[in-house]
Amino acid sequence: MTTHQYAGKAVTLDAEGFLADSGQWTPEIAEAIARELGLVLTPEHWKVLGFCRE
Repeated sequence: MTTHQYAGKAVTLDAEGFLADSGQWTPEIAEAIARELGLVLTPEHWKVLGFCRE
């Protein structure tokens, strides 16, 4: 596992680059990860993210 900084917060990533602890997820971290990947999260993305988070 590795630690990475997103939105000014240290998060732990597993070997595949996913959050090791889903409790570390925040909308700000999601935005930062998307930016790093060259993506812009649209309202449609947020609907899907909200559904998955439930």
